[in-house]
Amino acid sequence: MQPLSSRWQTWMATQARPRPRASEAPLRSELFSIEQLERHARALAAGHQVVTQRSSNRLLARLDENEQSLRAFNRSTLAVSSAGTSPRRPNGFSTTFT
Repeated sequence: MQPLSSRWQTWMATQARPRPRASEAPLRSELFSIEQLERHARALAAGHQVVTQRSSNRLLARLDENEQSLRAFNRSTLAVSSAGTSPRRPNGFSTTFT
């Protein structure tokens, strides 16, 4: 086997990632303790507003639309695979995700 060219060796040396030093603490020491997690959860909750009044549930309507589109697409692809024809987009199916 031929030795690597000096150019290749130089490139490889610049790509090498430094290994963590033995004096550095492992990543797991960065995880929250129970007390820190509780403080963080309280801070997040304080930044949110609870709504008690009834409102429109647009999320469920949108999820229902997505389910209908996915089911139509599934039926279409199953029909294509069994018939051996090219796929057609079902009515109302959009490739744009919102």
